[in-house]
Amino acid sequence: MKALQNTLIVIALFAALTSQAQVLTAHTYVEKTHISPKFGTRLGVYLPKSQIEVGGFYQYSAPVSKSELGSYTSYEKEFAGAYINYPLTINNPNLGLDLNLRTGLTNAKNFTITPTLLGHVKLLKQIYLNGGVGVRAFRPTYTFGIQLHLNH
Repeated sequence: MKALQNTLIVIALFAALTSQAQVLTAHTYVEKTHISPKFGTRLGVYLPKSQIEVGGFYQYSAPVSKSELGSYTSYEKEFAGAYINYPLTINNPNLGLDLNLRTGLTNAKNFTITPTLLGHVKLLKQIYLNGGVGVRAFRPTYTFGIQLHLNH
């Protein structure tokens, strides 16, 4: 029931943002952390007359056995919230570097902010590959994914 409620909130927020949006985006990614890989998806929009992207995301951990966790008794299973991509370079339409800030709740109880530097390369008119380096719990993370511009 809680997942349905969260999904409805994200859809309502997304619909409100897209009414003035120029470009809708969908992302899927894998993030490697010091404990386990995470799989995630993001839906966003570029703000009008801007290269700033905002949206919502949901991320979950790959299944991990207790022996792989070692001494970690509590680890991030889910991370959901809002994100903003702020462009650091805008001049090249085929290459870019963005500061990505994700903020939200991990395991529905802990507030988290994760900064990431994301680079992207345009493959086709609406498809981009991206990769980046970030910080989570003061340790490095590595992100790789694909981005689609849905109405560009």
